[in-house]
Amino acid sequence: SAQLELVSAQQALDDLQTTASLAAGQALIELADAEEAYISAQEAYAQVDTQEYQDKLDDARTEVTDADNKLEDAQDEYDKYKDLSADHPNRERAEDDLEEAQDQYDQAVWDRERLVNSLDQAYAALQTAKANLEEAQRTADARKNGPDPDDLALAQSRLENAQAQLSA
Repeated sequence: SAQLELVSAQQALDDLQTTASLAAGQALIELADAEEAYISAQEAYAQVDTQEYQDKLDDARTEVTDADNKLEDAQDEYDKYKDLSADHPNRERAEDDLEEAQDQYDQAVWDRERLVNSLDQAYAALQTAKANLEEAQRTADARKNGPDPDDLALAQSRLENAQAQLSA
């Protein structure tokens, strides 16, 4: 079994060295893909983070403020009639106005949050693409001069261990 492990470890080391150029080529392909993804993410972020976007966001913030003011006014109006019977016309009208104001406020908040989220998503995608590019660059650098140094060290250690086991 020690002889079998020695042969197996030697074969694993040989395979690692034989396929080093293939691994380097694959790493370069992954690097090129990561570069393309990063460029696309930069473009997507640039398309979102514009003056037009900032204007829309400012408008959305204004809409939320206006809707909040209307909601407060509707609440004040409802508070005047809340002690009346449920079927009193003034209370019903004030209650309907309050519900409508609440719906408008909720919609304004959701619209603003969608705008904020679109920029956040573009930024997150950009950061992810950048991290992937950096990782692809590290991998390509590690494999450009032969097998990955960590994989090579592991295979050599396995071979040395197998030789020691055989000697023992």
